[in-house]
Amino acid sequence: IEDINQEEENHEAAREAWNRLLHDRHSFNVLDNRDIRGVHQKLTTQRQETEMAKKRILLVDNDKLLNHINQKILAGSGVVNELHIVSNGKEAIDYLHSRIEKQYVLPEVIILDLDMPVMNGFQFIDEFQKLTFPGKSDVKIVVFTASSNPKDKQKAIAKGVKYYLDK
Repeated sequence: IEDINQEEENHEAAREAWNRLLHDRHSFNVLDNRDIRGVHQKLTTQRQETEMAKKRILLVDNDKLLNHINQKILAGSGVVNELHIVSNGKEAIDYLHSRIEKQYVLPEVIILDLDMPVMNGFQFIDEFQKLTFPGKSDVKIVVFTASSNPKDKQKAIAKGVKYYLDK
């Protein structure tokens, strides 16, 4: 939220600068190319910072309706640079293996359900921990589950998960 507020303040400051330059006749008369380049550079820097703040996300959940809803929410929030959705832990591991093999950029955030067919969330975490790739320690796993069992939360924390959210 702080990043969003800061971004809004930055955009507002840039808009105000343009308004002052364009609506104040005196400023407009003395406006030269250096002034225009300065404002343009500030806007470009702000846009780049906003893009850098966006994340590559892997969503791992077998609930197609919830995936659709989450996709809309994440896309609408402006925090997503790239979103890939898979239905279970095995598909997620296969996706990561493929990205690693091709030396593609990996997701920065993995949103993970626990209760899935084929390979559940805990099994995924175990397999993920076996992977080796640069930047692995920067990948954040967010467990997003309907499980109300406190043992699931304890187990996730014991496996190194720092973010646990109830659906």
